Amino acid sequence: MLLGSGTVAAASQGASAAPASPSGRFLVQFSPGGQAQGVASLKQAGAEVVLNVSHSRIVAVSMPAGSVASLRTRPGINFVEPDPVRHLMSDQIDPNAQITPYGVTMTQADQVHPDNPSNKTVCIIDTGYYLGHEDLPSTNVSGTSLAGPWGEDDWGHGSHVAGIIAAEDNDLGVVGVDPGVGLHIVRVFGSDGAFYASDLIEALGSCETAGADVVNMSLGGAGRSDIEEAAFDTAYNDGILPVAAAGNDGHDPNQDPDYPVLPSYPANYASVVSVGAVDSSQAIADFSQFNPDVELAAPGVDVLSTHPLQVPIATLTSGTNTWSGAPVENTLNSDGVTGSLIDGGSCAAPLPGDAFAGDVVLCNVGTGDTGYFYYSDYIDYVALHGGAAAVLYDPNQSGLFQAYAFGADIPAITLKAADAAQALQSVGVDATVVSGKLSDPNPSGYTALGGTSMATPHVAGIAALIWSAVPNATVSQIRAALDSSALDLGDPGRDEQFGFGLVQARAALDYLIGDNTPPDVQPTLNPATPGSGRWYNTPVTLTWSVVDDESAITSTSGCEQVTVNSNQPLTTYTCTATSAGGTTTQSVSIGYTDQFGGFRAPLPKSKQKSGSSVPVKFKLTDYQGNLVTNATVQVAIGTAVGTGTTTTCAYSTTILAYQCKVKMPSIKTSSATYYLTVSEKIGTSFVQVVDAPTVAGKTNANGEPILVVK
Repeated sequence: MLLGSGTVAAASQGASAAPASPSGRFLVQFSPGGQAQGVASLKQAGAEVVLNVSHSRIVAVSMPAGSVASLRTRPGINFVEPDPVRHLMSDQIDPNAQITPYGVTMTQADQVHPDNPSNKTVCIIDTGYYLGHEDLPSTNVSGTSLAGPWGEDDWGHGSHVAGIIAAEDNDLGVVGVDPGVGLHIVRVFGSDGAFYASDLIEALGSCETAGADVVNMSLGGAGRSDIEEAAFDTAYNDGILPVAAAGNDGHDPNQDPDYPVLPSYPANYASVVSVGAVDSSQAIADFSQFNPDVELAAPGVDVLSTHPLQVPIATLTSGTNTWSGAPVENTLNSDGVTGSLIDGGSCAAPLPGDAFAGDVVLCNVGTGDTGYFYYSDYIDYVALHGGAAAVLYDPNQSGLFQAYAFGADIPAITLKAADAAQALQSVGVDATVVSGKLSDPNPSGYTALGGTSMATPHVAGIAALIWSAVPNATVSQIRAALDSSALDLGDPGRDEQFGFGLVQARAALDYLIGDNTPPDVQPTLNPATPGSGRWYNTPVTLTWSVVDDESAITSTSGCEQVTVNSNQPLTTYTCTATSAGGTTTQSVSIGYTDQFGGFRAPLPKSKQKSGSSVPVKFKLTDYQGNLVTNATVQVAIGTAVGTGTTTTCAYSTTILAYQCKVKMPSIKTSSATYYLTVSEKIGTSFVQVVDAPTVAGKTNANGEPILVVK
């Protein structure tokens, strides 16, 4: 997505010209002790102060770009740079049925339960917070209103972020990664969506004043600011952990080196944790931004959370056809604008100023040959040529996509490529665009959203979660724990997609507190009792139980379920499990044969002399009743099954049976009972044939042949 990808680098002090701010808005830092002179210099330069950043020497001003070079040389002025735009990092999708958020379990947040989660505070800089939502906390929540009441949320974005962090564990709706954590809300987005780096610096100061430990920023934009970076460096050095969205410009620079993928700020500052997004299968989200500063990944696709608004309505209607889309943020809300539907192509060709007068214009934003870096450029093109509304579509994206603008006086929406193709068939016919109309304000609703906006609060919430369990840890220790314990995904080690990997709450806590107990590993066999030793003659399933009460299992090997149902020699299966406490290995051996069907051993007499050699003849069958003629067999006679001196018996093709002489043990009693044992060689071991045989002589209650010795 083209989310602020057309930034320009901030000019250093003394440069002859400044990059243009999209709005003519600039950050100015006064010299130490020179604020009065600086204010006078601003007036002389024709600059209008639009924001005084509290507790600092910084102001945001509106002025022509051509006056910047002159202002830099005036008394009291230390630094001048563009005031970059910041916008939300979410990608709206249709709402789903209520489910348990997969991100809670994928990040191990459900495995950490601190005694006092309220001893840490997350500051959420966003669109506000719907205090009336049934599943959002109303206590231990404070706020600062920089752009409208902090306890209201016209967009729903901030309430969705808050739910990912702190939705209550109350068997209602959803649950956050850190229910019970303290919250401070700073509302910086108004209904028009305008927001700048200076606003963010002001909001960061509000977070510090409120005593926040972690700052969540599901926002960002192009354009680096030295002043903004210094503010975050100071906050980090003061013990605050800033966490921000990596951005939604998910182009892979390795596959498309010509595409100008640029950083997103504040995420790309060194003092800020940059968060990319993965889906429920731990694959990188197609919108998640690539760059070397991505530090961690977290769930950011179809994330269900609290939302105070129904999905905004964004439709294009022509005749009897209505196509649903997504509203472009920071554009005009409208109950309905009607005009002739026009195919504007890539909306870049030179045209007369009134070429689209009163028209609804379709713009193809996927051609890649316009030189545009912002979706806003397409909308501005339509507006400059008199268009009444803009409809953006991208043939390269099958689903809905979210677009942002820097502020527009016409409504604009996006459509799916397939719907746009149908709409193009209605060119020349009147069409109506409805955008931003909310069906019902402030209900306690839930919706699934996607974006690095949704990934960021997973990390911010988990940082506070483990910090509340180890409240005396430093900010650098918390950051190191998150990075060092992350589940490595993608290329080994840190990479530009996943950073160090998927954030893992339990593993991070283990990293902080340590764990000296390895996992408990236990095998389970079903059926539990084999035919003999570990030999089976019916299918057997081996499963493993791997448990560690103190820490998360970080890796397993050989612990998969195994079913043995065909002949195999005695085979050893080994399961190895590792946690922060160490490694445990357990093994179990299983053999399988279908040849233990039984034997028939007609004996010449039921009474034998002690110490004599007894001629034995018998036949072996498998479990299907087939005769076995090629087995290696041993026979023994003793006082119990499986005892006595063994003798190998060979198969005779003459009598069609196994035969041999087996020596009777010597006894001194006048009478005794002895048992005949037949064993077959399987692999390298002799295994007892355990099924009850039929014999010519006497048998015991179990059907085993016996000899009565006199």
